[in-house]
Amino acid sequence: SPLTPKIGKVLFPNSNEMTTGTIPSWEPPPYADNPSDGALEIELPHFHSSKASVGTGNNTLAIKFAVPSESRRFSFNIAGPNHNDYHSVLFHFNPRQRQKGGQVVINDKQEGIWGQGVNIPLSQIPVVFGKVSCTLLVQITGDGFDVFIGDECKHCARLDHRTTLPSEDCSLYFQVPSTDDYGSLESWTVYRVWWGNKDLMASADLSGVAGVNQYS
Repeated sequence: SPLTPKIGKVLFPNSNEMTTGTIPSWEPPPYADNPSDGALEIELPHFHSSKASVGTGNNTLAIKFAVPSESRRFSFNIAGPNHNDYHSVLFHFNPRQRQKGGQVVINDKQEGIWGQGVNIPLSQIPVVFGKVSCTLLVQITGDGFDVFIGDECKHCARLDHRTTLPSEDCSLYFQVPSTDDYGSLESWTVYRVWWGNKDLMASADLSGVAGVNQYS
């Protein structure tokens, strides 16, 4: 299973949440009226960019989730240690089912300003809307953030690094906003979040991967 890679730890749900007898999960609370209101936030400890660039150390985030078929959109962010309440985001992932026939937008944000988004037709990635559950992996390499989706771990996208990653050992931060920037509730359920090491997954042939060499 993609959610049981080599060396790592399930960060959500934590062991206390798993002993209650119910299946713990997170979804945007109905009362939320801004992205951080009730958002899911998880520290991703012990990230070292020089190790990640060669496939060692913590380099892979795995998420098990479900998205209702009627969901308009959902998103998550990965930020560095000085994100200032997510005003700066290293990696943003945002499928939008009703925009231009369906798109996935990947992007960054620096000091509150969104970068130039990479837009990928939903038809180019495995189906996520309306499935009982899906698995998504984000692997951080020396080149950027690689996105793999589904049981086959299809390499769907890459966002080249746009900000220099911290050189020292640090924590990154995973945030699942409750709403979009305009206060509209997002719609999905997060069941499990894993953080650890997985062998570098990208193949030598990246010709079909959206976002590769975006600026070369």
